[in-house]
Amino acid sequence: MVGVFFIGLYLLGLLVGIAAVVKKKPRDAAHVAETLLLYQLVITVALSSLMGFVGHVFMSEKIAAQIGWASNGFQKELGFVSLGIAIAGFMCFWYRGTFWLAVIVIFSTFYLGAAVNHVKEMLLAQNFNPGNVFPAVSDVLIPLTLIACWLLKAKWEGRS
Repeated sequence: MVGVFFIGLYLLGLLVGIAAVVKKKPRDAAHVAETLLLYQLVITVALSSLMGFVGHVFMSEKIAAQIGWASNGFQKELGFVSLGIAIAGFMCFWYRGTFWLAVIVIFSTFYLGAAVNHVKEMLLAQNFNPGNVFPAVSDVLIPLTLIACWLLKAKWEGRS
């Protein structure tokens, strides 16, 4: 089940981030937010986007069936957008600052837009396929976490 897998990646990023926070001292609030954000970007954003690439490019028919949609060429385009986001997510390990903000804006716009589409499918088309329902959770949870960590980091660094 694809949606559950994305929640798993979210939790993995969170757990690795927490482990990194516990390991490093001192632990001020800005450092905690920055560390959690780093691992959400490098693990959750990068790996979930990489999986989106693989699924939409190499398993288009299967993924479309799981979602309850017809497969078409747009899935492959979506897959390559996901690949670009995955690469940017991995790059967050080396590039910081406003580069992170750009990745957060692009990823969050994409995922929150996808969430709206999944909910619309549930309400208007009665599409309650697990591949349509479960991704809506991670499509909201991950962007909200990224945005919250960015805002908390900025606030605690005195840049709010």
